[in-house]
Amino acid sequence: MHVFSDCSDHKTGGPGRHDGVLYKPIQQTRDWLDGCDQDILIAQRSLSPFANQVRSKLNILWNHDICGKSFRQVYHTALWNIDYITGLSEFHINQQKETLRIDDTFGDIFWQTRNGIDLADFKYSTAKKKRKHLVYSSRPERGLENLVKPDGIMEKLLKIDPEITLFVAGYDHTVPDLQNYYDMLNGRIAELPNCTHVGHLPKHRLYKLFSGAAIYAYPSDFEEISCVTGDTLIDCPRDYIKYPSGIPINVLAEGKEKVDFVYAYDIEKQEIAMGKVKWVAKTKKKAEVWKLILDDGTEIKATPDHKFMLRGSDYKELKDLKCGDSLMPLYKHARIDVNLNNGKWTSESRFIMQQIIGRKLEPKEHVHHIDGNTFNNSPSNLEILSASDHAQKTFKGRKKSPQSKQKQSDSYKKFYISLTEEERKELNKNKYNGGRALWNSFKNEDERAEFIAKRTSCVSKDGRKRQKEALLKVCHKGGIACQTPEKRNTQSEYMKNGGSKKANKIRWGEEATLNNHKVASIEFYGYEDVYDMEVEKYHNFAANGVIIHNCITAMECLRSKVAILASDVGAIGETVGDCAILLDGPTSAPEYQDKFISHLLDLMKEGGPWKGIIERGYSRAEGMGWASVAQEWEDKFFGFLEAQTENKARLKSHFLYYGDRIAADQMDEKGKDTLFLKPDDLAAFNDDYFLAHGPDPFPETVKDAIAYCHPSKAYFVKAMMDNKDADINNVLDFGCDFGSLVFDLAKAYPKKSFLGVDISPEKIDLANNISDYCDTPNLLFATSLKDDSTKVDCLILSEMLEYQEKPWEFLDSLESYVIDGGTVLIISTFGPWEKMRDDAAPKQLWNFDRHDIKDMMSGKEAYCFHTGFAGEVEKVGEKIGWFYISYTKREEKKAKPINMQRKQLVQRPRHTLALSMIVKDSEGLLHRALESVQGVVDEIVVIDTGSTDSTIEIAKKYTDKVISGSCPLTYGFETPRNESLRHITADWILWIDSDEVLLNPEGIRKYLRDNAYKGYAIAQHHFSVVPPNAFKADLPIRIHRNGHDITWYGLVHEHVETELNASVTPSHLLPDVHIGHDGYLTESIRRKRFMRNYDLIKQDRKKYPERRLGRFLEVRDDIHYVRYCLEKGGGMITNELAELCEKVIKTVREHFLVKEDHMQMDALGFYSEALRILRRGFEVRFGIAVGRDNPLLTQEGISCNKFESREDVETLLASKFENMFEYFEGRYSF
Repeated sequence: MHVFSDCSDHKTGGPGRHDGVLYKPIQQTRDWLDGCDQDILIAQRSLSPFANQVRSKLNILWNHDICGKSFRQVYHTALWNIDYITGLSEFHINQQKETLRIDDTFGDIFWQTRNGIDLADFKYSTAKKKRKHLVYSSRPERGLENLVKPDGIMEKLLKIDPEITLFVAGYDHTVPDLQNYYDMLNGRIAELPNCTHVGHLPKHRLYKLFSGAAIYAYPSDFEEISCVTGDTLIDCPRDYIKYPSGIPINVLAEGKEKVDFVYAYDIEKQEIAMGKVKWVAKTKKKAEVWKLILDDGTEIKATPDHKFMLRGSDYKELKDLKCGDSLMPLYKHARIDVNLNNGKWTSESRFIMQQIIGRKLEPKEHVHHIDGNTFNNSPSNLEILSASDHAQKTFKGRKKSPQSKQKQSDSYKKFYISLTEEERKELNKNKYNGGRALWNSFKNEDERAEFIAKRTSCVSKDGRKRQKEALLKVCHKGGIACQTPEKRNTQSEYMKNGGSKKANKIRWGEEATLNNHKVASIEFYGYEDVYDMEVEKYHNFAANGVIIHNCITAMECLRSKVAILASDVGAIGETVGDCAILLDGPTSAPEYQDKFISHLLDLMKEGGPWKGIIERGYSRAEGMGWASVAQEWEDKFFGFLEAQTENKARLKSHFLYYGDRIAADQMDEKGKDTLFLKPDDLAAFNDDYFLAHGPDPFPETVKDAIAYCHPSKAYFVKAMMDNKDADINNVLDFGCDFGSLVFDLAKAYPKKSFLGVDISPEKIDLANNISDYCDTPNLLFATSLKDDSTKVDCLILSEMLEYQEKPWEFLDSLESYVIDGGTVLIISTFGPWEKMRDDAAPKQLWNFDRHDIKDMMSGKEAYCFHTGFAGEVEKVGEKIGWFYISYTKREEKKAKPINMQRKQLVQRPRHTLALSMIVKDSEGLLHRALESVQGVVDEIVVIDTGSTDSTIEIAKKYTDKVISGSCPLTYGFETPRNESLRHITADWILWIDSDEVLLNPEGIRKYLRDNAYKGYAIAQHHFSVVPPNAFKADLPIRIHRNGHDITWYGLVHEHVETELNASVTPSHLLPDVHIGHDGYLTESIRRKRFMRNYDLIKQDRKKYPERRLGRFLEVRDDIHYVRYCLEKGGGMITNELAELCEKVIKTVREHFLVKEDHMQMDALGFYSEALRILRRGFEVRFGIAVGRDNPLLTQEGISCNKFESREDVETLLASKFENMFEYFEGRYSF
């Protein structure tokens, strides 16, 4: 783990490794993120790490503060790169959603977690509490003024009882803007004789202060942040006669019943377990409650954010559950057996004792019910006895209990009476033969099943019915039902088929699959008090999900046995439950302060509520440690990574993109031996880039040759050699190419001997030719290591391991040439190097990450790992570089294989992208358009709508998905667009037309990921010659997710939407990608397109009369039509043109002046032009700029338009004012 922080203060240890964590100065963050790969990036409060692409698999914004509206734009700019935003309570998450305008359409981006405390730090005795000692330790601006201001709470208490004392623990990190305010508060503390400022205290001293104080005084309006609650029946070992279905949690919370253990689920072992209960309490009054109904009719009431465990051990909040979701069940057969959810059933009493004592019971050990009631499985009623002791106690118990004997006798009588006279005779012949004859005598399986159901003496009618159905399934499975009466199975054959044991399994297992705790419905229920419990280790309990707590100061107080007196705002109530006194009302009001003082005095009284509050709080804090938080986070991380890699086709594509062919090869047996080259001639295989492309001119000197070696490579090797100068005399550079690195080394170290080896004769010949031009007598070249006795002090492997099928074996073989204690230096590439060349042959086998290197080098002596950069592959916008590895060779420490299971799990595959295009007679432009997306898209779908030129042939050079589609002039442009969607398999879809070109395509790749967005807008620039650059850029959705109910609407000027007038949201404008469009270069071209589209606009209005964009387009094109007609008619306004202008005015007034959106100002321009044509109205020049300080109004922000009436002006301005000031008003406007 690497932590970047302000660790310059050496009082805290300074930079370096502490407790297994490497602390680094925060100034180094950007360099690290730009190049180093990491699995998980957690940024605390700061959004800056997410502004650019980072090489991490999971990005989390750890936010534990209230958000202000001023952060809104910054958040939305970075959301494409954020997987989760944490919230510490339901309140906290809702506050962020509301303030930042990140609603439920953004998906599950918010993750509710909690803070925690280190329980081991609370080691001070709380036995000597001073009832009149108060403490305040929050930020000064959060309520301290209410305590110390003139005529405030402490001044009033001074008059009542001078012994009441307030201790204030301050903050060193003063907010500069509040310095004067802090000084005022500190001055008041100094003036008041009953107040003491103890300064900024480290945690251990703060907890010592808490240990002696009695009350935490917190009269604050600040909204604390914490967590959620749950409400359910608790399934636990119990007396089943008293509580057949479970003990209600409110009964436990009120102390009417006490349980130490409940059923839980062990995620690690994937089976049912027993968890120890830490605390149970009421956590919130009158909370919003939803009702969940399962397919078996079970009802569970809980808060909407309560988490439920699914089959597979993942969690979902109640509000996110869907019908058909299968919850993790707890199956039990009365009080007898428990299904462990791992394919096994076990006796509940034995299971309970094994879980409690922590081991399996021996076969000779028996569990005895102390009170003789086998329905009472409470742990206190169970004991372990030897077989003889158990038999003796059981026999004595039965002798004393005639009810047991009578019950057994009644059961036999009931069975015998149910038989016919013939059945009794058959049964009395003898037990076995009678049973067999009886079994064979039934006419069909229904009779047989009915008889067995009776014979089993099931407890209830429903039980008999279930047993009958189960037996019928056994009969069907065993082939019994298909046979004639003469050939029916005997009882022994039935038993071979599984018999009644199999029937029971079906009864309790397969029936459970049919009623598999699947969600049947979810509905709002109302408002009720809700409860919570914490379970050690597992943090879940039967039929419900994990439990979350929290706010830190409140937790610290609870654990320190300090009673909390505070305001009921934010989420503090969720944290403390009924372990505090919370008051309503504005804290500055005299009535609130009088009420606060009254409760303070009440807490100080002997026999008052203080003792009960602190004891409940202490127990509640028991479950607030960091261990459960860590477990929750770990589960969240692995769950996310598993979800990212579950699409195996996408994962395979990801591996191939980076040249990780061995990993891709293992994804699919069908692809074996086709993903990479395995030539017989290894020398020819090695003659790759150099012989084909360079260098040019031919290198004639060492200087020319080493120019092909990146300086960072040479720097690494030289630094390591300088460090071990006395120990290195003979150096082997294996895979030396034509010697670019080893020439440099030979020149730099003339007293050392160097041997360069490469299997390519051509490269070695070239290296020898270069040697003839320079003075390097200490350097030799060879194509192999023929002498097995060759031993060197240092082995260099530069860009070799990634080309070996089993690099660990290859490394071991080369280490045999290194002396024991010698140095091994390895340089290995990372990133998409092959993307630098379009003609790169598929030769690279591995794209290592730091885990792969660690797997292979684990255990190596003096192992070191560094990263260096080689720049960026421009056409894909990704960085490439090298891993620099060094270690000391030891004979007994071999390289180890790469963990492929881990490698396939810990990845973040890029989502795939398809191009969707419709074309007709586009041969002049199609090459350009399709070339512009090469290297970016994974799939191309071209819908041809009737080309007669070479368009189809050109398209087939780029894709095999060239499909004949509907004519857009007949069926509308939406039709062929939608036809293309049916043929696309990629995750995302990009659409461009043949007269467009994608600019800066390399910017797209980083956005193709799981995130909150469903679409991306790209600026579309319309180029024109006459007049020059006549148009401003459009911002349509050009990339959208595949599916998600996204479809095309519009016969012309079609757009993607989720339904009519419902834009693809949320969406984000890509700032670094553009589209160039030159289809409207001249006015004559534009008018031809206009006449083609005008009729389609009219048809579109008939098909989609409520389409808002259609209304706007009709307004625009009507004005264009009027304009063109006026040009032709010499400015004469006909009735037709006047009517069109009137229609424009009416449409804009009714639909666009009243609502501010991206179409409003353009629509206003057409309205204004219609008025000018009709010579009506008056002009208004206006501009509006709103800002916190000195807003800037530019010339572009000033508009001059005609209006027909004052009412129209007021309507427009009202629509603009409606949301203009929200940013600066109300709560959270900071």
